[in-house]
Parts: sequence; structure tokens; C-alpha cells
Amino acid sequence: MSRARTELSLLQVTAPISGTIIRVPARAGEAVDMTGTLAELIDRKQLIVEFRVPIDEITALEPGQKVEIETGGRVAGPNSKTGRVQGELTFIDSVVDPESETVLVRASIPAGTELRPGQFVRVSIIYLEKSNCLVVPEESLVTTTDGQTVIAIVENGKAFQRVVQPGLRENGLVEVQGEGIREDMQVVTAGAYGLPPETKVRIVNE
Repeated sequence: MSRARTELSLLQVTAPISGTIIRVPARAGEAVDMTGTLAELIDRKQLIVEFRVPIDEITALEPGQKVEIETGGRVAGPNSKTGRVQGELTFIDSVVDPESETVLVRASIPAGTELRPGQFVRVSIIYLEKSNCLVVPEESLVTTTDGQTVIAIVENGKAFQRVVQPGLRENGLVEVQGEGIREDMQVVTAGAYGLPPETKVRIVNE
């Protein structure tokens, strides 16, 4: 009886973490050693996303930066939007892949989301956040022959060019700063290149 109890105790296997078993490669009666895998389990409270970043962008990254993880559908959970959830950079590798010239990066995902291990997602790194910025559609920016960036604005039915300094870009919008640029201005988004000053324009759709 004592030997049976000893053998039974040797068969008890304790996982190093709490989680859900997703695969059991071991089979009953199979001999395994210390390096063998009995079962694979996951802890959805500690999910991470791995992705690669071009080497020329690595200097702008540091642990703790926010990332936005996007899927094709809705993602429920803390700080989530439709199809998006926020995470945080936790690891930036020091080794560059010579073939792709990229570096491996990892970000943690908050607990309580509906993301699944093995799921493919799109990751956007938030380099800088600003509020109360003036933005214009990206297609409204025009680069002149002398290298200046301008936009065409409409005042009293006429178009005028204004020199701007473009800033952050996101989802087709560009932050702009410049003298005389106001929030309520109408901006030409098509045909602004080469538009003569004080050209009469007509708004066809608002």
C-alpha cells in the first residue's frame, strides 16, 4: 500500500501557472522524460502580441508606450473600441533580423478582452498623443517647387494658399500649423496643386 501511494504521488503533475489546457500531446501509457511536453496551457490574463518593427523606427520606441491592437471585429474589454484594444510595449529585442532588417517587439494585452491566442491582429504604435490640434485631409497638402507645404483655403468664394507645417498623421488626417490657419476654414481637397491665387471656386458638396 505504501508503494502504491508513492507511485500515485509521482504521477501527480502540477502546472506552473493557472490557465486552460489547449493541447495534450502526451498519451496514456507513454514514457516521457524531463524534457517531454505533457500538456500545453494558456493564461488569457497574460496575453502578449508579437510583431516586428523596421530598424529605423526602433529609436522612437521604449517600454511603456501605448499600442492599439486592431482586429476585423469587435473586441470587448478594458479601454477597447469597436475592433480595437489598447496594449503596452513590454519588450524590444536587441537583435536585428538581417533578412528583413526588423526587430522583434512584444506588447502586453489587458485581461478581459475577447482576443484569442494565435489570432492575427494589426498593431499601431502610439508615438505621441496630442489634443486640440487642427487637422486636414492628407490629400489637401501640396508641396510647392521650392519645397514648401501648402493648403488651399476658401474665403469669400476665392481660393488662397497658406503655408503650413505638417505634424502627426493618422487615418488620412494630418496635423497642420501655420499663420492664419483657423478651425472654421474650408479647405480644398482636390485640384489644389497649381491653383492660382484668388481663383474663384464653388462648393459643390458640403
